[in-house]
Amino acid sequence: MYEIVRYKVYACLIMKYLFVLLLLWPIAGKAQSIALLDQQWKATATYTDSLTLETVLTGVFPIYLKDIEPVAQAVQQLQKKINLSYMAGTDKTHIGHTVLVLQTKMIGHKRQYHISLNTECNGFKTYLPLVQGAFDRVAQQRLIVFADYLKNSIP
Repeated sequence: MYEIVRYKVYACLIMKYLFVLLLLWPIAGKAQSIALLDQQWKATATYTDSLTLETVLTGVFPIYLKDIEPVAQAVQQLQKKINLSYMAGTDKTHIGHTVLVLQTKMIGHKRQYHISLNTECNGFKTYLPLVQGAFDRVAQQRLIVFADYLKNSIP
């Protein structure tokens, strides 16, 4: 008699756990792993699981979601270092599937900056210019604006 009651209690508990598992199943679906950033940094980012040529040609910059926060941190660090003594030349920082490219050139006593992001998503290589031929303060301002845009793009 006691064993029958015990089995009914176990069966009831198992059914409750299975019911909760079935309720939560749609929540644990496939996550969207790619953010599509606006190249002008104005429109909000959209998210997708896959990338097509048509999507890339619409003027978006694809970046893996797991790369967004480290890229934002790298951009902020670069922004803080801009007034420091950078030598003329090229520097590349690899962050996941993304590369932050810094090119500096001395023009008189001023440094001119060309900064871009290159990424490869699903076999597509794309390029996003962040700073094009700007000097110290303008380059810093552009990087601050872009870092804020990236932080606001994290879901």
